[in-house]
Amino acid sequence: MKILRMLVVGLIMVFFLSCNQIENGKKKDTLKVGIAYKPRSFDPQCHTDSSTLAVTKQIYSNLFSLGENGEVTPELVEDYKILPDNSIELKLKKGVLFHNGDELTAEDVKKSLLRNLSIPISKVLVNSIQSIDVLD
Repeated sequence: MKILRMLVVGLIMVFFLSCNQIENGKKKDTLKVGIAYKPRSFDPQCHTDSSTLAVTKQIYSNLFSLGENGEVTPELVEDYKILPDNSIELKLKKGVLFHNGDELTAEDVKKSLLRNLSIPISKVLVNSIQSIDVLD
């Protein structure tokens, strides 16, 4: 038991020491992660496997996600209303930026949802959308 405990402590120390590597007097800022299977795509609307989902979930944000207990949790949405006609009005969070520095707009969300409707894999998720109106 004592040997096993020493082995575990040793492995933990190696892990933490390797996390703070310095090369040529400069800290490394790249993290490499090994996964069992190569993602088929980095396009979140075209994934069909768990490996692709695992990777794209780390890169992209959704309008909403499901919490631990199945509750709907806003990600890119600041506030939303379900209206009497069963439509949903979304207010997007301000200051959400793309990798190039452009701010997320309602027009971007509309384009993304319309693209979902054109892709067979993701169409099932948004097929009930009848129209999308950008209010402001």
